[in-house]
Amino acid sequence: METPPPYIGEDNLHRKSKISADMLVQAFRGAWSRFPVTMIYVMYATVWAIVYIIGEGKFVRGSERVVGALWYLGGVGIPLSLAVTLWCEYLGRQLKWPMIVANVLLWADCVYILISDTVIGDAFVIGRVAVVTALCVAILFVPSRRLWAWNYTNRQTCGLITAGVFSWAFSLAVSIIWMTVISLFDIKDGFTSMTCAMVVCTAMIPTVIFLHLIPRRDEVEATEGVYKASKFQCGTAKYFVLMITAVYMCILYVYGAKILFTWDLPRGVLTFAVSGLSLAVLVSMFMLEGVRRTHPTDTLTLRALRILPVAMLPLLVLMSVGLAYRVNQYGITPTRLYVITFNLWCYAVFGYLSLRRTRTYNGVAISFAVVFFATSILPYANLTDIGEFMQRESDDMDDVHVETVELTAGDFSNHIIKTMSSWVAIPEGYDNVQRKDWNVFMPKTIEDGVLIVDIGCGIKVPVDSIMKMKSSESMVQPVILHQASGRSDTIYVAYEVNVHYSEREWNERHKINSLNMSGYIFTKKE
Repeated sequence: METPPPYIGEDNLHRKSKISADMLVQAFRGAWSRFPVTMIYVMYATVWAIVYIIGEGKFVRGSERVVGALWYLGGVGIPLSLAVTLWCEYLGRQLKWPMIVANVLLWADCVYILISDTVIGDAFVIGRVAVVTALCVAILFVPSRRLWAWNYTNRQTCGLITAGVFSWAFSLAVSIIWMTVISLFDIKDGFTSMTCAMVVCTAMIPTVIFLHLIPRRDEVEATEGVYKASKFQCGTAKYFVLMITAVYMCILYVYGAKILFTWDLPRGVLTFAVSGLSLAVLVSMFMLEGVRRTHPTDTLTLRALRILPVAMLPLLVLMSVGLAYRVNQYGITPTRLYVITFNLWCYAVFGYLSLRRTRTYNGVAISFAVVFFATSILPYANLTDIGEFMQRESDDMDDVHVETVELTAGDFSNHIIKTMSSWVAIPEGYDNVQRKDWNVFMPKTIEDGVLIVDIGCGIKVPVDSIMKMKSSESMVQPVILHQASGRSDTIYVAYEVNVHYSEREWNERHKINSLNMSGYIFTKKE
């Protein structure tokens, strides 16, 4: 796990622009050579996903913590090992010890998930989301103020988009091929194999392609002063992203003017609207920076870069007013604490972008990750736990009123009949079995007490007879349902039937609101 050798020349390993079978082979070789630990996690996550899909999760039922820890190990191990490798490369540090420490912390967190007796709550989940967010930012942005840092992020973004396009194309191709094979050859369990192929083609291969496209430091340094954005990038930034952002901003300014003239308070949705606009403005400015580097005298670009951050400040004030009103009226919640923190961060960021002529956008992204991580990861000192504590403190039990209502005969009821076990005996003469659940969540009128359901063939469900059966704590035999056509080659054995109905509707119109069945389809040999 030493630092990879420096990039020398444009050899076959780094000819990344040609899409071919050789490129995929070179991508795997390059990824294994440069990111060995990351590739180990990629392979692990792929194998675990396939095993879970083939087993349908049955072998780990009742072990949700084990399942969660195994998914967590792969899902966090990939970005963690990649971020550590990239930052060690760009900071010129040795990779060995940072990688060891990072993996020890990850495995310790997995062990904590397995052995902890406490419930995994919102604070834990949000803290881990903050960790993943920080790792993703560390992969896309590097800690440098030099011009090549922007080139690096731009190439990383393009690589991510390229991998996403590959994933979409593979997904479409695999779906078409597999659905054709399943339909033509009547494969019974083709969806499991299709899902496994999806894992390899739409997740693993695009991930390797993304790793292959990650530039080395000397590559981006070589293009520090000669980068030119393509015509497509310039057009997209100026006439698509910027125009949409401007329209969005104008709408919020019109709403702000309406509030001033009517002397009204802003609606709660304004908070999310301004937050979304803040993200749109930052994306627009990042893309326009590429236009400015390509066309330094472009008037529209220069004006937009100067006006956008300044124009955001009044809208942030409007957002603050709305937040203050809701906190005063409804109190503090964890969500409001996070929104307040984001609002303060936006003040600092757009103030900085308004005052500085030379802007470092990677510092903006890194600062967001740092703030989110710092306010979410510490036990009992994160915004989620603090917000919940303040919310409990503000609750006044004297303001709680309890009322009771009397249920009438017209209220909804449930009728459930189920066996004590989901296991059923194979009926004599039938050899092929398939698990099948059937649900209907809309009102249905039961003609002559029988409902015909389509589970590959028409099956008669005698709803009136089932509702007359009495469930008890003793064993109830599974219900055998036959085809409406009278044929005996297929039957449905239901071990659980749940009917949701209104007694008045049932008595007057024989109408139910929903019906759920769980069981097995049995078919005879042809």
